[in-house]
Amino acid sequence: MSKIQDKELGFGTVEQRQRRLMTKEGNYNYIRFGLPFNETFHIYQFLIQISWKRFFLLVLLWYLLVNVLFTGLYYLICPSHLTGMVFNSESERFMEIFFFSSQTLTTVGYGRINPSGWSAGLISSLESLFGLLSFALVTGLLYGRFSKPSPRIKFSEQALIAPYQDKTAFMLRIANQLESNILDVKAQISLSISENGSRKFYALSLERESVVFFPSNWTLVHPIDANSPLYGLDEAGLRQVDPEFLIFIQGFDDTFYQNIHAKMSYTMAEIFYGGKFVKITALNEDGYPTVDLGALSHFEKIGLKKN
Repeated sequence: MSKIQDKELGFGTVEQRQRRLMTKEGNYNYIRFGLPFNETFHIYQFLIQISWKRFFLLVLLWYLLVNVLFTGLYYLICPSHLTGMVFNSESERFMEIFFFSSQTLTTVGYGRINPSGWSAGLISSLESLFGLLSFALVTGLLYGRFSKPSPRIKFSEQALIAPYQDKTAFMLRIANQLESNILDVKAQISLSISENGSRKFYALSLERESVVFFPSNWTLVHPIDANSPLYGLDEAGLRQVDPEFLIFIQGFDDTFYQNIHAKMSYTMAEIFYGGKFVKITALNEDGYPTVDLGALSHFEKIGLKKN
């Protein structure tokens, strides 16, 4: 086999047969523990990385919680110092105070209900200040989330062991899902296999390691020759070493003017032995080149020659 790559990937050499090293979404399958929660949790990182649905849900819950807390203060300390309320029951009184609190928190101030005493004035002024700070933080988080590069590199659902010239090769296909231009795209493939009770890592050489422009799809090809760690392995032999192919893509997005990256991995369950990707590029009637991204993962079965 070829020389183990000099660049340490950071996964260590502990044997892992129950879980893959990296999920198909590009997340690491590691459980970290041993430190207090406050040392491993960062609120800004958490709010930037969670989904939009969870983010807006947390903002809504925070808004309701703050209003309920200030409503409780008004209701318990100075309900008689809020003039202009209209209510026929205690529940209606509570809701009147709640809506006054929401108007104060957002600094809308419609004017029907007004604080008339020093206690109500103090609480309302503190709530206005708290509201300004809160919405400034939410605005900053929204900007951070919108300005964060979001690469949409689409990977083929399966990688293939496919014919390549007079031998075979490990192949996968990628494409940019968005209309943005990604430049100077580079690819790396590392192979993790089981050897003597531990994981070994090998850097796989590629037919082409980078492309300057990325308007269409790109098929990453690792020729299986005498220098490849896959040389001499048939499908049964490949399955026996429990392979995981770790894919790393990086490039420059001219929309954000920032470097972007995407990660992916393929285990034996996602590798088809003896296939060939179908062609997805063509010319339309007007002579423009087209690419069918919906067929990125389509392939056909084909016989293989032994290496």
